[in-house]
Amino acid sequence: MKGKSIDEYTSTFEVLLRRAGWTRDDQSTIKEFVQGLPMWLANRIMARSLPPNKARLSEWIYAARDEVVKDQERMTMLGGYGKRNDIVRDNQQKYYNAKPSGNKPQRDPDAMEVDVAKTEGRQKFQEKRLTEEERKKYFEEG
Repeated sequence: MKGKSIDEYTSTFEVLLRRAGWTRDDQSTIKEFVQGLPMWLANRIMARSLPPNKARLSEWIYAARDEVVKDQERMTMLGGYGKRNDIVRDNQQKYYNAKPSGNKPQRDPDAMEVDVAKTEGRQKFQEKRLTEEERKKYFEEG
């Protein structure tokens, strides 16, 4: 069901069910349907006070849709729970996050991006060592 809504998953499953010639209310068919659901959804269906009939696929489909709707309602009500202080409205009533997300440090906007810097003078300087006389001369000059 990855990347699909419950309705897309259900309709695709039913098309493949007919193509394969499987019986709709067979336990192996229902098992395949449940195993294709995300784990959280299958667990919620199984944890219901009255779980669906193990011999009726339509009850499992109804239960899956019902749990998805409940989850969407839960996310609508509690989606920003705990982050209310970070969310700010602007003058057009649009929301934005006042604090930057993640642990990235703020970048200096004036910083210069340099990968590598080479100078010819430094390369020439590294190729030969100074003699004692040159060293004294440079030391006196500063």
